[in-house]
Amino acid sequence: MPDKISRWGLLSTARINERMIPAMRAAERSELLAEFRQDAGAARALLDVGKSPPDATLDTTEHAAWTTIARMILNLDEAITK
Repeated sequence: MPDKISRWGLLSTARINERMIPAMRAAERSELLAEFRQDAGAARALLDVGKSPPDATLDTTEHAAWTTIARMILNLDEAITK
């Protein structure tokens, strides 16, 4: 997982920085997956936001976890002002 996160960070900010380390650690320890497995309703609620329905072929908890990590990366100041 960290390789995917590093690549996303590099593509969104043109560099890897220290602010991404908590997101990487969360993914490595699977904290987000565990949280969404415990509360499947929260995972579905997250993925139901927007006009497009979530992809039914994807695992809901994993999809929600990756969505959360992507949101963390895209909300970094470096990504917003790039």
